[in-house]
Amino acid sequence: MAAADVTYSINGKDFATFGVYVSNSSGVVCKPAVKDLLSDNWNFAHGTVYDLSSVCYKEAEIQLKCFIEAKGYDQYITRALGFLSEFSDAEEHPLVVTTGTVSKTFNVLSKDLIDISKSWNPSKFVGTFTIKLTVPHPSRPSGSWSGSGTVEPGDVAYSIDGNMFADYGVYVSGSTGITTVPKIKDPLTYNWGSVDGLDYHQDGVRYQERTIQLKCFMEAVSYADLIARSLAFFSLFIANRPLRLKIAAGTKPLVYEVICKDSITLDPDLSHGEKCVGTFTIKLVEPEPVKRVLSGGGTATITIQSKTPVNIYWGDGSHTYDVSGNNVQASLSHSSGSEIIITGEPNDFTNFSSNKTTIWSRLL
Repeated sequence: MAAADVTYSINGKDFATFGVYVSNSSGVVCKPAVKDLLSDNWNFAHGTVYDLSSVCYKEAEIQLKCFIEAKGYDQYITRALGFLSEFSDAEEHPLVVTTGTVSKTFNVLSKDLIDISKSWNPSKFVGTFTIKLTVPHPSRPSGSWSGSGTVEPGDVAYSIDGNMFADYGVYVSGSTGITTVPKIKDPLTYNWGSVDGLDYHQDGVRYQERTIQLKCFMEAVSYADLIARSLAFFSLFIANRPLRLKIAAGTKPLVYEVICKDSITLDPDLSHGEKCVGTFTIKLVEPEPVKRVLSGGGTATITIQSKTPVNIYWGDGSHTYDVSGNNVQASLSHSSGSEIIITGEPNDFTNFSSNKTTIWSRLL
């Protein structure tokens, strides 16, 4: 797979007609970042409450690392000025990226400086530059994929809403936040005049939201295959609700209800011969980091009495908010899918029973 197998055009004109070629790109396949969400950060509750009822996305960015070739300075000036003139106004222009039978069109603006660095050798004149383009109205990635990736025994398996990363050719090379205790919210303190230091109200300790970062790579047989896989995979993180991240490691899975606020940008590497590799980082936020986790499947019944309200995520995409609180006993029955997550402070439960097995009594 070579970079020349991917063609770029602007306003219907192939970059190559200007002697311009793209050596690397980022943002061609991207999940846009989410605009600021309405949220509440109550001191009596762990984490942050987000309004996910209407999620909108920010503008996206594409960067193309380019070089321009010419036989002499005159041809270089003609080609460079001709190419730059395609971006010389404040209008949106169609950028088309094509590989094989796959094409993607972006309406882009050029708001940044384009500065070409020149070099000369006896055979040709070469200039290098980077184009930074803005996509004011990015399309949300969409696509489908039917894969059958494998996870070797002893490996850690990742899934989002039940979709295995490996089925898309995606593997995690590194992670942060999985085993990190989040920061404590500003606690209630007493500054007694007769006692040294501060007295912290221990029963009121509450934690901030958790941030998880997964450094990933994706393998494909061609650039077209890479685009198809990444579009389908990135579309899994477009939702107006929390997503279920599951990490299977050992006999007790780790599960998190997360949201994906940041962009996900694919950085393709086309220098591996017949294999095309893309790298990207997924940044996820777990708004409610303290939880009790139960086994799922079939009909679940829960009786709970808690000093503070809890939220229940049934593992099938549905949820029940503000259960119990003020030591009011609540009994619920629901058809569950994957593991059931009860967010809140399990130490506040004054009564709890369920027909499901407790996997984690208090997971932080």
